[in-house]
Amino acid sequence: MSNSGLAAINHVVVLMLENRSFDHMLGFLYADRGNISPAGQPFEGLTGKESNLDGSGKAVPVFKIQPSQSNAYFMPGANPGEGYNATNSQLFGTTAAPSPPVAANSGFVTDFSYTLGWEAKEGRSILTGTVAKDIMGIFTPQMLPVLSGLARGFAVCDQ
Repeated sequence: MSNSGLAAINHVVVLMLENRSFDHMLGFLYADRGNISPAGQPFEGLTGKESNLDGSGKAVPVFKIQPSQSNAYFMPGANPGEGYNATNSQLFGTTAAPSPPVAANSGFVTDFSYTLGWEAKEGRSILTGTVAKDIMGIFTPQMLPVLSGLARGFAVCDQ
């Protein structure tokens, strides 16, 4: 972009969604286009083939949240871990960041399982029926039409 293009920008809006990851909200935004934006740019979205291992080593794939699911708009059903150790566990699969810190995003299911355990002991709010694999649920653009419409109509920074 040339300097004259930058001068045309009047506003930059940053949308922060607590306890919601980029993938959870916009991971399938351009999946129907092979993760290529309308401008032809590659988009770091999901393919639907991503997975995490659970505590027994079984692969838990991402899945599209269906509007017919009970409590669909409350997925994953409890707050995921938010602290430093939880974030490391989710990104690296261990509470200690490796060196170099290359995130494999491999620990979401095991960390959510751990988090559900301590949240239950603390009496925190957990929707009935919530299980660790629910953390792998992803909203589709059809389920979030306003957010997806804004993302498609303006800009999404996926890096």
